[in-house]
Amino acid sequence: DISMVATPFLPSDPLYRYSWHLKNVGGADQGNGVEGVDIRAEQAWTRYTGKNVLVAVLDDGVEATHPDLAANMWTRPGTITVSSDPNLANGLPVASGRDSAGDNHGTAVAGVIAGVANNGIGSTGVAPDARLVGYRVLGDGSANFADALLQSLADGAQVLNNSWGYTVPMLSTEAATLAAALRVA
Repeated sequence: DISMVATPFLPSDPLYRYSWHLKNVGGADQGNGVEGVDIRAEQAWTRYTGKNVLVAVLDDGVEATHPDLAANMWTRPGTITVSSDPNLANGLPVASGRDSAGDNHGTAVAGVIAGVANNGIGSTGVAPDARLVGYRVLGDGSANFADALLQSLADGAQVLNNSWGYTVPMLSTEAATLAAALRVA
């Protein structure tokens, strides 16, 4: 059930003024962009802010303790149902619990999606009330793509973000397994 917004809000986060993708006012702060060329987030926020929506980020891990994400991170109440892969547990990079050098794309993506609004930190996400869950499918010690996809569905994710590019060809068996998982989705 996606909830309607009771009272519209305008973000007060310190970096919101640079978020041209949410509200483009043009000018030097926003790279001299064209005023109004944005996703009209403020108009959307009068109706929806992502409340009751679970977004899965399949990437190189999400820093769940990041101060602009922590309040929106979802924690699985039960066990992993698809496989015993520990990387499906919470999407954190293996070992450190924080993004290591080169493993920062998932955290940035998560912030664009559901960075917490009006907390005095950073900016706000396009859906600041959505819940986030990360699955580490890129980088060292990552989970299998198909397992992560199926686990995200088992976890109840309504939106899956897969903003990764092509760098290494998949083995034909991996491609077949991923294709089968996508048919389930």
